[in-house]
Amino acid sequence: MKIENGVLILEGESVITNQFKGDEELVEAVIPVGVKRIENEAFMECESLKRVALPEGLEYIGENAFRGCERIEEIEVPDSVVSIGEGAFCGCESLKYLILPKGLKVVPDALCYCCFNLIGITIPEGVKEIGKESFSACWGLQRVALPSNLEKIGEQAFCGCRELDGVVLPQTLTDIGDGAFLDCFGLTRIEIPKGIKSLGDSTFGGCCELGVVVLNEGLLDLGRNAFSGCRELYDIRLPKSLKSIGDYAFEYCVRLERIFIPKGVEYMGFCVFWEDHVDVYCEAEQQPKGWDEGWCCSIVTYSWGNKGE
Repeated sequence: MKIENGVLILEGESVITNQFKGDEELVEAVIPVGVKRIENEAFMECESLKRVALPEGLEYIGENAFRGCERIEEIEVPDSVVSIGEGAFCGCESLKYLILPKGLKVVPDALCYCCFNLIGITIPEGVKEIGKESFSACWGLQRVALPSNLEKIGEQAFCGCRELDGVVLPQTLTDIGDGAFLDCFGLTRIEIPKGIKSLGDSTFGGCCELGVVVLNEGLLDLGRNAFSGCRELYDIRLPKSLKSIGDYAFEYCVRLERIFIPKGVEYMGFCVFWEDHVDVYCEAEQQPKGWDEGWCCSIVTYSWGNKGE
């Protein structure tokens, strides 16, 4: 195993360890057939590395294996890979395209964190879970096709994906983590699947172009700052199943003109409509005991005993 003229040359190895970690000379790594594992931090911070070819038969890519390889532009992971470690491509700032293997079940945490120029990502149909911060701060990511059997999106999974739009959440989804789509400026419409019981804190906070939100029956809780800063939000209907609305859930939703609060809402947090000019129609005959006294501490008009929208 050696480097000649910036090219990694391998002979007979089945495992690549981290002996090239931080190597400043390595420009190209063509991994031959026969290599089964790329261990943790194998090519971490190889800042000159531009080209990587991974062979069929490779089974494992370790944690932070290519972390900080800021000149790599494209990687195709062969379908023989069954496991990829946390942060494997984190900080690959020039990475534009990444194709993940068909057998992958979980997209690991921080897989492409801070891959600022990532344009395209292929997530295979078999994936059931997208880990936390997997694509956080992928500023250039415009569209992503989520697998039809996806069950979980982790915390801040797509946080800061400024150009992201056209996201379709599959009906199999049961868990969306806090801040999963925080500061996704390009989102304009989203429908929450029926299997989601709770939207966590800041799930869609800062989605300043988000205009239409569809919430299905079965949703129980809206977390703190759930739609905070959604300045273009004008169309949202709260389901009858809703029980709780967290602090500042709709703060700075300046285009929101009217909203109907079902009588089943037992808890209303502090300043839910901060800095909004919204007419709030409450189905309850009077303020429920579980509502914060400062729930409407803003320029809000509200009324009680409304039977429908």
